[in-house]
Amino acid sequence: MLVAVLVLSYPGGRRVLNVRALSRILGTLIGVLVFAPIAGLHLGSAGFVVALCVLLWFVARWTTRNYLIGSVLITVLALMMTVPLTANETPLQLTADRFVDTLVAGAIAMIVLQIVRTRQSRPKDAGSTGR
Repeated sequence: MLVAVLVLSYPGGRRVLNVRALSRILGTLIGVLVFAPIAGLHLGSAGFVVALCVLLWFVARWTTRNYLIGSVLITVLALMMTVPLTANETPLQLTADRFVDTLVAGAIAMIVLQIVRTRQSRPKDAGSTGR
C-alpha cells in the first residue's frame, strides 16, 4: 500500500501521477532483475555493510533526480536489507513477492487516478460564489 500512497500523494496532475506509477512499477521490475543474480552472494558482514552504504548513497543521489532510477536502486536496497531477516523465504521468493506487491499497488494507484477526477477538471457549480 505504501507504493499507492507514494504515487497518489505526489503533487501534480493525472499525467504526472500516471508516469510516476509506471516509473515505480518499471523501476521495481528492473530492480528485481538486477537483484536476482546477486541474491545468493555471501559478502560477509563488512562487505554487506559496505554494499548497503554504497546503495544508500546512490539512492540519496538519484531518487530526487530520476524516480525510475531511484525505484530501481530502492528495490535493490530494500531486498538486500530484507533477505537476512527472512529465514523462511528464499531470496527469489522474497523478490517475487516484492514485485507482485508493487504491481498490485501500482495498479490500485492507476485505477484510483482514473476514477477520481482532479479538482481542476470538475465542473464548477453554477451557483457558486467562487470561494
